[in-house]
Amino acid sequence: MAIWIWGFIAEVVPLALLGLQCALAMADSWIHQHGNGTRVAGVFTGDARSPLHELVGRWYIQERHNMDEFLRGLGFGSIQRSLIAKAGQETEILQSEAGDAVTIVTSDLRGSTSLELPVNGPSIAADDGDGGARVLRAAKVERGAVVVTETLQGEREPLSVCKRKLGPDGRMVVDVRKRTPEGKSFVEMQVIAARRNDA
Repeated sequence: MAIWIWGFIAEVVPLALLGLQCALAMADSWIHQHGNGTRVAGVFTGDARSPLHELVGRWYIQERHNMDEFLRGLGFGSIQRSLIAKAGQETEILQSEAGDAVTIVTSDLRGSTSLELPVNGPSIAADDGDGGARVLRAAKVERGAVVVTETLQGEREPLSVCKRKLGPDGRMVVDVRKRTPEGKSFVEMQVIAARRNDA
Protein backbone atom coordinates (compact mmCIF):
# COMPACT_ATOMS: atom_id res chain seq x y z
CA MET A 1 0.00 0.00 0.00
CA ALA A 2 2.79 2.43 0.97
CA ILE A 3 4.61 1.68 -2.30
CA TRP A 4 1.45 2.41 -4.29
CA ILE A 5 0.98 5.77 -2.48
CA TRP A 6 4.59 6.83 -3.12
CA GLY A 7 4.29 5.80 -6.76
CA PHE A 8 1.09 7.86 -7.09
CA ILE A 9 2.78 10.91 -5.49
CA ALA A 10 5.83 10.54 -7.72
CA GLU A 11 3.62 10.68 -10.82
CA VAL A 12 1.00 13.27 -9.77
CA VAL A 13 3.10 15.89 -7.98
CA PRO A 14 5.36 16.70 -10.97
CA LEU A 15 2.29 16.99 -13.21
CA ALA A 16 0.58 19.27 -10.69
CA LEU A 17 3.67 21.48 -10.48
CA LEU A 18 3.91 21.62 -14.27
CA GLY A 19 0.26 22.63 -14.45
CA LEU A 20 0.84 25.35 -11.86
CA GLN A 21 3.83 26.69 -13.80
CA CYS A 22 1.79 26.79 -17.01
CA ALA A 23 -1.06 28.61 -15.26
CA LEU A 24 1.33 31.21 -13.81
CA ALA A 25 3.00 31.70 -17.20
CA MET A 26 -0.39 32.20 -18.87
CA ALA A 27 -1.44 34.70 -16.17
CA ASP A 28 1.89 36.51 -16.55
CA SER A 29 1.40 36.78 -20.32
CA TRP A 30 -2.22 37.92 -20.02
CA ILE A 31 -1.38 40.65 -17.50
CA HIS A 32 1.47 41.96 -19.67
CA GLN A 33 -0.80 42.11 -22.73
CA HIS A 34 -3.40 44.09 -20.80
CA GLY A 35 -0.83 46.51 -19.40
CA ASN A 36 -1.50 46.34 -15.69
CA GLY A 37 0.73 44.43 -13.37
CA THR A 38 3.86 44.49 -11.30
CA ARG A 39 5.69 41.45 -10.00
CA VAL A 40 5.99 41.19 -6.23
CA ALA A 41 7.58 37.93 -5.05
CA GLY A 42 6.44 36.26 -8.27
CA VAL A 43 2.87 37.59 -8.14
CA PHE A 44 1.46 40.42 -10.23
CA THR A 45 -0.38 43.23 -8.46
CA GLY A 46 -1.23 46.84 -9.27
CA ASP A 47 -0.05 48.61 -12.40
CA ALA A 48 3.49 49.71 -11.56
CA ARG A 49 5.01 47.91 -14.56
CA SER A 50 2.51 49.11 -17.14
CA PRO A 51 3.83 51.15 -20.09
CA LEU A 52 1.81 54.12 -18.85
CA HIS A 53 3.34 53.99 -15.36
CA GLU A 54 6.84 53.90 -16.90
CA LEU A 55 6.13 57.16 -18.76
CA VAL A 56 4.82 59.12 -15.78
CA GLY A 57 6.96 62.22 -15.24
CA ARG A 58 8.28 65.30 -17.01
CA TRP A 59 10.11 65.03 -20.33
CA TYR A 60 12.00 67.38 -22.64
CA ILE A 61 12.88 66.86 -26.30
CA GLN A 62 16.46 65.88 -27.11
CA GLU A 63 16.16 64.62 -30.68
CA ARG A 64 13.82 65.22 -33.60
CA HIS A 65 13.75 62.95 -36.64
CA ASN A 66 12.03 63.80 -39.94
CA MET A 67 10.34 66.83 -38.41
CA ASP A 68 10.96 69.17 -41.35
CA GLU A 69 9.42 66.73 -43.84
CA PHE A 70 6.56 66.10 -41.43
CA LEU A 71 5.74 69.81 -41.08
CA ARG A 72 6.17 70.43 -44.80
CA GLY A 73 3.68 67.65 -45.54
CA LEU A 74 1.19 69.33 -43.22
CA GLY A 75 1.49 72.62 -45.11
CA PHE A 76 3.83 74.62 -42.88
CA GLY A 77 6.08 77.17 -44.62
CA SER A 78 9.86 77.29 -44.19
CA ILE A 79 9.83 80.07 -41.55
CA GLN A 80 7.17 78.27 -39.52
CA ARG A 81 9.08 75.01 -39.75
CA SER A 82 12.27 76.67 -38.60
CA LEU A 83 10.60 78.29 -35.58
CA ILE A 84 8.84 75.07 -34.55
CA ALA A 85 12.03 73.02 -34.91
CA LYS A 86 13.96 75.40 -32.65
CA ALA A 87 11.23 75.80 -30.04
CA GLY A 88 11.69 73.84 -26.84
CA GLN A 89 8.86 71.66 -25.65
CA GLU A 90 8.16 69.82 -22.43
CA THR A 91 5.64 67.09 -21.75
CA GLU A 92 4.31 65.93 -18.41
CA ILE A 93 2.51 62.61 -18.22
CA LEU A 94 0.27 61.88 -15.25
CA GLN A 95 -1.62 58.71 -14.35
CA SER A 96 -4.76 58.53 -12.23
CA GLU A 97 -4.52 56.67 -8.93
CA ALA A 98 -6.60 53.82 -10.31
CA GLY A 99 -4.44 53.72 -13.46
CA ASP A 100 -7.51 54.08 -15.68
CA ALA A 101 -6.80 57.59 -17.04
CA VAL A 102 -3.85 59.50 -18.46
CA THR A 103 -3.24 63.25 -18.56
CA ILE A 104 -0.72 64.66 -21.04
CA VAL A 105 0.35 68.28 -20.48
CA THR A 106 2.38 69.87 -23.28
CA SER A 107 4.19 73.18 -22.75
CA ASP A 108 6.07 75.37 -25.23
CA LEU A 109 6.38 79.04 -26.23
CA ARG A 110 2.67 79.16 -27.06
CA GLY A 111 1.62 78.05 -23.58
CA SER A 112 0.30 74.79 -22.18
CA THR A 113 -2.34 72.35 -23.36
CA SER A 114 -3.77 69.49 -21.33
CA LEU A 115 -5.33 66.30 -22.63
CA GLU A 116 -7.05 63.86 -20.25
CA LEU A 117 -8.28 60.52 -21.57
CA PRO A 118 -9.49 57.22 -20.12
CA VAL A 119 -7.07 54.36 -20.80
CA ASN A 120 -8.60 51.57 -22.87
CA GLY A 121 -11.92 53.38 -22.50
CA PRO A 122 -14.33 55.31 -24.74
CA SER A 123 -13.29 58.14 -27.05
CA ILE A 124 -13.62 61.73 -25.86
CA ALA A 125 -15.03 64.34 -28.25
CA ALA A 126 -13.61 67.87 -28.53
CA ASP A 127 -13.91 70.78 -30.96
CA ASP A 128 -10.22 71.61 -31.00
CA GLY A 129 -8.98 69.68 -34.01
CA ASP A 130 -7.26 71.36 -36.96
CA GLY A 131 -9.34 74.39 -37.94
CA GLY A 132 -11.67 73.80 -34.98
CA ALA A 133 -12.85 70.45 -36.34
CA ARG A 134 -14.68 68.06 -34.02
CA VAL A 135 -12.41 65.12 -33.21
CA LEU A 136 -12.62 61.97 -31.11
CA ARG A 137 -9.54 61.05 -29.09
CA ALA A 138 -8.82 57.75 -27.41
CA ALA A 139 -5.91 56.29 -25.43
CA LYS A 140 -4.95 52.66 -25.09
CA VAL A 141 -2.03 50.53 -24.04
CA GLU A 142 -0.86 48.40 -26.94
CA ARG A 143 2.32 46.36 -27.42
CA GLY A 144 4.24 48.15 -24.72
CA ALA A 145 3.22 51.65 -25.81
CA VAL A 146 0.64 54.25 -24.86
CA VAL A 147 -1.23 55.03 -28.09
CA VAL A 148 -3.37 58.14 -28.56
CA THR A 149 -5.52 58.31 -31.68
CA GLU A 150 -7.39 61.28 -33.08
CA THR A 151 -10.27 60.64 -35.47
CA LEU A 152 -12.51 63.11 -37.25
CA GLN A 153 -16.14 62.69 -36.23
CA GLY A 154 -17.94 60.48 -38.71
CA GLU A 155 -14.75 58.74 -39.90
CA ARG A 156 -13.35 55.35 -38.96
CA GLU A 157 -9.69 55.74 -39.89
CA PRO A 158 -7.61 57.86 -37.49
CA LEU A 159 -6.46 61.29 -38.56
CA SER A 160 -3.37 60.92 -36.37
CA VAL A 161 -1.70 58.30 -34.20
CA CYS A 162 0.83 59.10 -31.48
CA LYS A 163 2.71 56.23 -29.82
CA ARG A 164 4.79 56.79 -26.69
CA LYS A 165 7.02 54.13 -25.20
CA LEU A 166 10.10 53.80 -23.03
CA GLY A 167 13.22 53.11 -25.07
CA PRO A 168 16.05 50.76 -24.06
CA ASP A 169 18.12 53.73 -22.86
CA GLY A 170 15.38 55.03 -20.56
CA ARG A 171 14.32 57.84 -22.88
CA MET A 172 10.80 58.25 -24.24
CA VAL A 173 10.30 57.47 -27.92
CA VAL A 174 7.37 59.28 -29.54
CA ASP A 175 6.25 58.20 -33.00
CA VAL A 176 3.68 60.43 -34.72
CA ARG A 177 1.77 59.61 -37.90
CA LYS A 178 -0.69 62.12 -39.34
CA ARG A 179 -2.81 62.40 -42.47
CA THR A 180 -1.93 65.29 -44.79
CA PRO A 181 -4.53 68.04 -45.42
CA GLU A 182 -5.26 66.55 -48.85
CA GLY A 183 -6.13 63.29 -47.11
CA LYS A 184 -4.28 61.11 -49.61
CA SER A 185 -1.14 60.25 -47.67
CA PHE A 186 0.46 60.27 -44.23
CA VAL A 187 3.57 61.94 -42.85
CA GLU A 188 5.61 60.60 -39.96
CA MET A 189 8.11 61.91 -37.45
CA GLN A 190 9.85 60.73 -34.30
CA VAL A 191 10.86 62.57 -31.15
CA ILE A 192 13.21 61.31 -28.45
CA ALA A 193 12.70 62.87 -25.01
CA ALA A 194 14.70 62.62 -21.79
CA ARG A 195 13.28 62.63 -18.30
CA ARG A 196 13.69 65.78 -16.22
CA ASN A 197 16.01 65.13 -13.27
CA ASP A 198 13.66 67.00 -10.96
CA ALA A 199 10.62 64.97 -12.11
